[in-house]
Amino acid sequence: MEAPIHLLQVPRRLDPYRKSDQRELHTTENPGSVLQLTPDFHTLVMKTTPRRALLPLILCLFPAALYPTTSPASTPQWFDGRAQWVWSSEGTWAFPATEAPYPTRFFRKTFEAESGDRLTVAVSADTRYKLWCNGTLVALGPAKGDISHHFFDEVVLDSLLRDGTNCLAAQVEYHGAVWPHYQFGGGNVSLMTACPGWILDGTLRHPDGQEKFRIHTDRSWKVLVDHALDRQILPGCTPCVGLYEDFDCAAFPWDFQEPKYDDSTWAPATEITAGVPTWADRDSPMPHRLTPRLIAQLEISDDRRFQTAFRPEGNPSADQWMDLMADDQPLTLPAHQRATVRIDTGELTTGYLQLAFSGGAGASIRIAYAEALKNEQGQKSNRNDLEFGEVVGCVDLIRPDGGTRNYSPFFWRTFRFLELQIETAGEPLELQQLTYRFTAYPFQDIAQVETSDPLFNEIWQVCWRTARLCAHETYEDCPYYEQLQYAGDTQIQAMISYLVAGDASLARQFLMQFDWSRQPNGLTRSRYPSQIPQTIPYWSLHWILSVRDYWMYTGDRETVADLFPGVRATLDYFMRKIGPEGTVGRLDGWLVADWCPEWPGGAPTGANEGVAAYDSLMTATALLAGAELALAVHQDPAPFQQAAEGLKSAVHQRYFVADGGYYADRPGTQKGSAFTNVWAILAEMPCDPAALAQRIFNDPQLSPLTMFSQSFAWDALAKAERFDLFPQTLDFWVQTLQWGLSTCPEVPNFEHARSDCHAWSAGPLIAWTREILGVRPLAPGWEVIGIEPKPSGLTSAKGSIPITRTHPDQPLETIEVQWTITDGVIRLQAEIPGRRHCKIRLPGGDWQEFEGPSIEVSAEVAG
Repeated sequence: MEAPIHLLQVPRRLDPYRKSDQRELHTTENPGSVLQLTPDFHTLVMKTTPRRALLPLILCLFPAALYPTTSPASTPQWFDGRAQWVWSSEGTWAFPATEAPYPTRFFRKTFEAESGDRLTVAVSADTRYKLWCNGTLVALGPAKGDISHHFFDEVVLDSLLRDGTNCLAAQVEYHGAVWPHYQFGGGNVSLMTACPGWILDGTLRHPDGQEKFRIHTDRSWKVLVDHALDRQILPGCTPCVGLYEDFDCAAFPWDFQEPKYDDSTWAPATEITAGVPTWADRDSPMPHRLTPRLIAQLEISDDRRFQTAFRPEGNPSADQWMDLMADDQPLTLPAHQRATVRIDTGELTTGYLQLAFSGGAGASIRIAYAEALKNEQGQKSNRNDLEFGEVVGCVDLIRPDGGTRNYSPFFWRTFRFLELQIETAGEPLELQQLTYRFTAYPFQDIAQVETSDPLFNEIWQVCWRTARLCAHETYEDCPYYEQLQYAGDTQIQAMISYLVAGDASLARQFLMQFDWSRQPNGLTRSRYPSQIPQTIPYWSLHWILSVRDYWMYTGDRETVADLFPGVRATLDYFMRKIGPEGTVGRLDGWLVADWCPEWPGGAPTGANEGVAAYDSLMTATALLAGAELALAVHQDPAPFQQAAEGLKSAVHQRYFVADGGYYADRPGTQKGSAFTNVWAILAEMPCDPAALAQRIFNDPQLSPLTMFSQSFAWDALAKAERFDLFPQTLDFWVQTLQWGLSTCPEVPNFEHARSDCHAWSAGPLIAWTREILGVRPLAPGWEVIGIEPKPSGLTSAKGSIPITRTHPDQPLETIEVQWTITDGVIRLQAEIPGRRHCKIRLPGGDWQEFEGPSIEVSAEVAG
């Protein structure tokens, strides 16, 4: 359908939340960071791509080779009051239109340019946009934020400008006309929206950089109201991620992105008000405050092939479908025919379907997407069993108009299985290509840990795919059902990003976004960005622990200093909740701590009364983290330390079961849980941590852990020096492989679990890197590297742990570690980047200090 696409990382842009960048942002010369299309790529597209494949897809939703670069020093400050938010006259905030659930508008602007001219633009929209320059898709966004921090993208278009008439064109969807609803659908919960609008700011320049004229949105732009895209929710769809498409090819303005398109019947755009950036000193009736994108552009792959066509109904045969999918051999469906085929991608993925077709006026193409096959009772089987169940899930509908078309949905989809149901009318329909393009945040598996157990290596791949599919413009709990960034889940995801990808850019955005979500009482929201507000107080504690993790792995004192007032406000809330017994009392919000199967509401009986031990244990752990952060920003840690010690003393007196050596969930009872006692170890309670760790994993009287809490339990095992227990905790992940899953599900119910891909279940990646291989920072920013392997029954492990970068354009440095055990001796080799200090502790030994770069050490190990 198109030539290959190669998206590179975006270098660090000027950041309005970083004090060192604020002065530059307030000047008239703002280098920023932009996306630039390379001339070589554009030439490749024009020379190698068939003309029909360059038709504007709803076409192809992918920016053609966006190269990030630094824009010229003469780039003007964005949004100085000239660029206007625009929409159509009947669909502005003052006169809302209700013709569709997601009102969509097409915008065009033509202008004259000469060879060598340069153009950089900044663009944003409420809610989603696609931008073309002279028919080439160059950007899509904006990244998910909130209304007070509404992201814009910067794009360099120099290589696409032509002598003569040029065209900028956009397709913009507004999701705020319908509110999200958990049962009935509506807007995507994670897309925060206020009122419809499209905005672009730019300057056309001579080759020497001198300004020719400004190009920005105003009434000189043309606008067309869309009648091609309707929205729907059908049985099997997932309400939280919004409505799927009903696309009428006959109503779409094909080729509207090209300069030659006749827009004489289009109306002038309606100006709403000037765009206002976060650093401006002026007001605006539009609530959006525009701010530069903080993260890299998403990876979008070349075309990928589906693995299998199975159980076709009617003609064509499975072999004919495979010829189409594998080799682009055209497939013709005669008039007045029905055909159905199921398709297996081979693994769960997130991406954009690519379907090229011609003819077939009056036909319908129904595309269903699913994580797994289900029977009529909603039961799942082994995911590789293609004879079981049907494809029941979210649905896109396409209505061909007889032309040669390319279709791709406006937003990415999650799927392993597809079902195509096609019904032709009075003319044949030719299918010409059926592929997909993978998309996710551009994390790379740099660590690539391998061990002596091949099963561990298989689990690594499943966990890494899970982590990748749960990260796009934010971290996500799951890509199919919710696509929401939860603080508890994200603490695990961020740590994976540090240890496996060496990339803290998405984590930094997460920490900032939750700081933006803080409420007057000090609590953050439990998930953010989110149209539907939700508060889980424990998730605010996970946010604080995540700030501490970020500090240790990056040493980014400036960001931590910006976040610290919010950390302090949140901890103040919990300290205010300490009651006369010296423990934390009833908290506000939804009191779900862990989805333990013995806790139907996510909490033990009586938790709503404010007497749960883990309330105080988690708070004490977060207070100790707050003390570390206070020291990092040269503040007094004593109030946090004293509050933590007071809580620990009161908890031990009130909840400790002396004859059992564990902590009860509630005072006056002996009923305990693994969850409570994991947090007792992490809070460094005055007990025997090694014995408590043994009890956590071997006492059936304790309520069990979940996939979420398991990650924190492994932290506790390491702290208690009982990581020898780790192998007995992996049964869920072994079963994941046995059930044919390519990702980690939400819960260990493989027949009835909701989500087949849930980020909180990818925790083994942390255990293998930080504990099995044994690499972690002992001082902020990896100034001191710690290597403490925990073999846990293995005889070898090797990997390359990256030094965490705050942005992927920073140089990559890795810590190379390999250890083996033979004849009762462990031998470890390490390569340390730069001249960093390194401490190594082999099993049963003491810490030894080394200076890199090459280190070899050995010791006898117990049998």
